[in-house]
Amino acid sequence: TGPAPTGPAPTGPAPTGPAPTGPAPTGPTPTGPTGPAPTGPTPTGPTPSAPTPTGPTPTDVPTSGPTSGPTVDYCPELAASSCPADVVHYSTTGSTGFGGAPIRIQSQTSTEVTFSVDNTFGSVLQNVYIEYYALADGTATCSASSNVGLCAADNILYTAHCTGGSPQTLIDMWVTDTTLFDPVADNASIPNTCGAVSGGSSTVKYTFALFCQSTCTVQTNRRLRGASQPQD
Repeated sequence: TGPAPTGPAPTGPAPTGPAPTGPAPTGPTPTGPTGPAPTGPTPTGPTPSAPTPTGPTPTDVPTSGPTSGPTVDYCPELAASSCPADVVHYSTTGSTGFGGAPIRIQSQTSTEVTFSVDNTFGSVLQNVYIEYYALADGTATCSASSNVGLCAADNILYTAHCTGGSPQTLIDMWVTDTTLFDPVADNASIPNTCGAVSGGSSTVKYTFALFCQSTCTVQTNRRLRGASQPQD
């Protein structure tokens, strides 16, 4: 078995070609939709509001009255109400006041009050409008008078109701006269229910509260039986 060959092993060059270095695949990363979220229309309808009553409206407390106006009582001959406290002047819209009260109570029951409307302004009035509760269910009505004569010459009378158990009722009075009232400062508006042909200029609104049940104590001269006589 002769000796194995001991010659050098072949040492040819190893392959040295470059290793592939291309970029790694970078495919898109899946993502969900990123568009804006749907925003449906926001309702923009009107906000409901309670209806405004059309009858005479009070203020919380009586006002101090207008800043100017007649200071003379042009109708001293008119009989005063038996209880002046039953007629309360609540407010004035405008700058012109009045001398004598233009509203007088003529009669009262527990639920009704009859009153007169007088011209206490010193000259014939072009237009007067009165809004009052004419029915027991609280229905208001408005009546108009034109060329109203002085004092009680026109004998204007109305009967108003005290409703809802209240002892008083409200009266709105509009007076329009271009010769007496300021066209700018006297600017009360007259409701359509009054059928006014003017208003908003040379017009004043007066609001009164009238008592169906009198606030005055009834006075009598009757003596109690057995009462002692005053000593001299």
